[in-house]
Amino acid sequence: MINNKRLHAGFFIRLIAFYIDIFICGLIVFIMLFIIGLTIRVLGNKFMGFETILGEAGLSILVQGTGFFIMSLYYILFHWKYGATPGKKILKIKVVNRNYKRINFKTSVIRFLLFLISLIVLGLGCVWVIFNKEKQSFHDIIAKTYVIYSK
Repeated sequence: MINNKRLHAGFFIRLIAFYIDIFICGLIVFIMLFIIGLTIRVLGNKFMGFETILGEAGLSILVQGTGFFIMSLYYILFHWKYGATPGKKILKIKVVNRNYKRINFKTSVIRFLLFLISLIVLGLGCVWVIFNKEKQSFHDIIAKTYVIYSK
């Protein structure tokens, strides 16, 4: 097992990767919602006011659900398949397990769910990277992962 702390990515580079990924996710969600909106508009005109049937609450749930679904797929699949999201790839960092190998699907799902919890508690789970000697956030510690610089 490698124990070179210089390999571990710190808080600010991870934060920049997060902002890049949020921007990319936002674009994807915007495009998906645009397509869904057009579809609803077309169906609404053909089937007596589909928008009225959904109502404001239904549209809100549709928008939020689409956003969450896209973000979930984005983080889980990119970490599992490639070890890094596009934001992390751009900055040459990646997520690995304790053996410094690519994480499996189960770990990717667990890490993502724990990441959400880390964000919900005022981001404190993410800020913990600053104080942890191995630069791990709460979701890294529990999922047994590291974020390291890739070659």
